[in-house]
Amino acid sequence: MQNHTQRTLGFVVFSLLVATSAYADGTDINYSSDMASEFGEFYGDSAIYSELYDKSVPYSNYAEVVLENVFDSEVYISQTSAGLGANKAKVVQRNVTGNTAVVSQSGSENLAVIEQSDGQDNYAEIIQAGYNHNSYISQSGSHNIAYLRQCQGFDCSYSDYGSDISIVQENNHNLAIVVDKGNSSYGIEQDGGDSIVIFSNMNRGIYVRQ
Repeated sequence: MQNHTQRTLGFVVFSLLVATSAYADGTDINYSSDMASEFGEFYGDSAIYSELYDKSVPYSNYAEVVLENVFDSEVYISQTSAGLGANKAKVVQRNVTGNTAVVSQSGSENLAVIEQSDGQDNYAEIIQAGYNHNSYISQSGSHNIAYLRQCQGFDCSYSDYGSDISIVQENNHNLAIVVDKGNSSYGIEQDGGDSIVIFSNMNRGIYVRQ
């Protein structure tokens, strides 16, 4: 795995957050009890995400990789399933250099999409354990870094209560790290020079725009 450096964090949320709304350093933070129903707003109506979401895969895991005009890019996809449905993953890289995308899913009925375009050294990683998790990372620009986990190792999200999480990064030098505990939804939009770290145990939805 590549080594990455990052500047001072601009926004941090840890577990047991109880506020209903907050604003800090020009960051809009909103909470919702029904964020999953609004998830489409946060993945930017991605045709790639929608197509994979609607794709019927009854029993076997499905993975797809699309590379167009890329140089020194690495893509890893590893999926396992214990029945009850298939995992689906897709990585799309266009006009990028040295980008690296990693998807790892353990349970079943998980969906992960990574889109990277028009930049270099983006690095995106989705690790999902458990069931029914939907994750989307979109990066355009350079040096963005997105890490979305949903807990493997401590199995803190290894349940039937899936999460919907999206990270959309544009321009340069963004960082977003989400760990999660399941049954939560997050929408994160960054347009350059932003930082977010979220370790959650909140069972709620969060929408952050920077």
